[in-house]
Amino acid sequence: MQPRIAEWQSQYKFQLVIVSTDTPEELKNFMNKNKIQATVLVDSQMNANRLYKIQGIPADYLINSQGAVEHSFLGWSGSTSLKTIEDWLKTS
Repeated sequence: MQPRIAEWQSQYKFQLVIVSTDTPEELKNFMNKNKIQATVLVDSQMNANRLYKIQGIPADYLINSQGAVEHSFLGWSGSTSLKTIEDWLKTS
């Protein structure tokens, strides 16, 4: 996903935010290992989980500027998930 993020942010005018309940050390290792550059919200109290009723991880949400969920899906299936995200962005 990382190579497409900058392109999508420019083209579709959105902000990617990763929500993590990991410890700072786990999060840093994950971000470095996967070469991810994104804004991260550390949610040690799991407030986002409660707010958006997250059923598992990874979970993807397209949230509009009013904070309402427009699209969501659970799990990750590589290029299929990337296509789904891009299709969401095109229709939003």
